[in-house]
Amino acid sequence: MTSSLTISLFKWATVIGFCLIASEAPAKDCTIKNVDLTKSIKAMPDTLAVQVSRRRDPNSNEPVLRHTIDYINGATLVLEQQNCLMYNLRLTLLSPEAIPGETDLRRLGMVLGLTPVWSTYFKRYDPVAVAVDEPKSEKFRSMRTSADQFSYSMENRLDAHGESSEIITSFMSTDSQMVPYRSALSLYIGVGGQ
Repeated sequence: MTSSLTISLFKWATVIGFCLIASEAPAKDCTIKNVDLTKSIKAMPDTLAVQVSRRRDPNSNEPVLRHTIDYINGATLVLEQQNCLMYNLRLTLLSPEAIPGETDLRRLGMVLGLTPVWSTYFKRYDPVAVAVDEPKSEKFRSMRTSADQFSYSMENRLDAHGESSEIITSFMSTDSQMVPYRSALSLYIGVGGQ
């Protein structure tokens, strides 16, 4: 009786062990790693706090590294790297203003310039100029006049050295004074993959 119980427990432990290994398999196949930028971000001016979290994407099981950066003026910048077989970067600026001001846009650009995907594929562009100039672009201004929420491609202005890429700017705003953030400006950059 004890030996059959031991064999049954061994079989269950083997099955559970195999499942755990199988669920970790995608992470081991990742060729592009997320990079912790906490030290560099904390050294930036006006940074009040930096929170770092690590999780797995529930759909792809890819690792996600998130930095949430709070600034003394009430703005928050969320940086998410979800790198694995390709680069996936999301930067979202949450602003207490209806349109983010130049100071916050400069912060977004400085953080963007720290990321591995930017330094690998876009280093010939000034990340601060890209961030500051985007709300002044014709595309942004024309979409802003007709909607409070929109997205559009930036691939015609940013080239990833001939690599397959997708670059999308998204924006939304509200007139409500009852929310801590009146606008959100996001930049998604994906490089690689198919």
